[in-house]
Amino acid sequence: MKLAMMLPLLFLFAVTGHAQTDDTAAGVIPPVFLLLSDTSYNIGDEGPAGGVVFYTTGSGLHGLEAAPADQGAFTWGCYGTNVAGVDDIPDSATPDSNSGAVNTPLIVAACGVSPAAGAATAYVWPNGQTDGFLPNKEELNLLYLQRNVVGGFALSLYWSSSEYDASFAWHQSFFDGNPSANDKRGENRVRAVRAF
Repeated sequence: MKLAMMLPLLFLFAVTGHAQTDDTAAGVIPPVFLLLSDTSYNIGDEGPAGGVVFYTTGSGLHGLEAAPADQGAFTWGCYGTNVAGVDDIPDSATPDSNSGAVNTPLIVAACGVSPAAGAATAYVWPNGQTDGFLPNKEELNLLYLQRNVVGGFALSLYWSSSEYDASFAWHQSFFDGNPSANDKRGENRVRAVRAF
């Protein structure tokens, strides 16, 4: 048994005096067991879904991982539709109040399987997960900042799930890092991300 797997059991034994309580026998894991059994990740590690970790929080227990490769080039879709629940963001300095995980299903619900959002949600991760999403513009910027660690990016424009208005959405250049609004009918690249 790996030491990482044994530590929670050893700690549980030390705290309770035995390795299995009535709660664990009934399938209820004590909170201390859950806390100690979590895996901590660093930027650049392989994430739980087999992507590359590019952002961490909570001492590496949570964060974002990116697919190892682009899903291709797509239009954002939904031209002329102001997606309900997705912020209209007037300038690059205004943060999106939603995460990409919130925006993406709203886009899919409003637009059908919109090309960019659909590509992100259809992606099957190396370890079998299907919970990818199109990052919002802040998450996309975090990905840009770690582009050399993650790897495989084109010197091109990448879509975010953040909307400018009914006809434009935010993208970011992976050549110079500049965010800008682009016509939703334009083709930009897509890289799915997921939260853990």
